[in-house]
Amino acid sequence: AVWFNKACAQALLSRKEDALNSLKKAIELNPGYKSVAKNNPDFSKLVGDADFLKIVGE
Repeated sequence: AVWFNKACAQALLSRKEDALNSLKKAIELNPGYKSVAKNNPDFSKLVGDADFLKIVGE
């Protein structure tokens, strides 16, 4: 949960690269975070982003 929470905070701060790297790590540890990230409002700025979609699946 630490990596996912870190990714959320970074996304809210518009730190895209950091957020995506933290999210990748969170998903490596728990693949269930893919679906959680898709529906989490903290990632609203990244929803249409190609790199975000590559990580969470379309």
